[in-house]
Amino acid sequence: MKRCPKCGIEKPRSEFGRDQRTKTGLLCYCRDCHNLRCRIWGKENRTAKAAMASRYRTARPEHYLWAAAKIRAERWGLPFTIVPADVVIPLVCPVFGTLLARSKRGQLANSPSLDRFVPELGYVPGNIAVISHRANALKFNASLEEHRALVLWMEKVTGKGPTRRRDVLDGWSRLSGCSISAVPF
Repeated sequence: MKRCPKCGIEKPRSEFGRDQRTKTGLLCYCRDCHNLRCRIWGKENRTAKAAMASRYRTARPEHYLWAAAKIRAERWGLPFTIVPADVVIPLVCPVFGTLLARSKRGQLANSPSLDRFVPELGYVPGNIAVISHRANALKFNASLEEHRALVLWMEKVTGKGPTRRRDVLDGWSRLSGCSISAVPF
């Protein structure tokens, strides 16, 4: 048992956060008082808090992506079994081949973003990759078939792809691996 000097309540040691700098290895304030103190400080020092967050994102981008994914997984009820070492940020986006760059303010189109190949599987090893924010935003929630249909439609509308019905169906057949011999023309 340990007494919190802020609230004066004697609580079990498990109610105190860790601090390696102290003799006991625990924070002097209980978790509730410590969290309240941090929230108050954050409200009073918004610019300092933002600067700390920016330094953290810059110094440890892999850990930042991992921590943000962990919060999303908890919010959406997805499996989360990856560790920070599973998040590897390449120099170049594997989708577009553009150089990945981090920003101090928000997401840029070429900022690194943690993607799930199959969204329903969650954040598990083998189901994640770091790609550009732009690629991840385009991929967002669509299935492979929906992406194929969108590409075929865009090619048809812009005139930069097959325009005849037969060409569109041939393109779809090539992409999907399905036969179109039964489709009437």
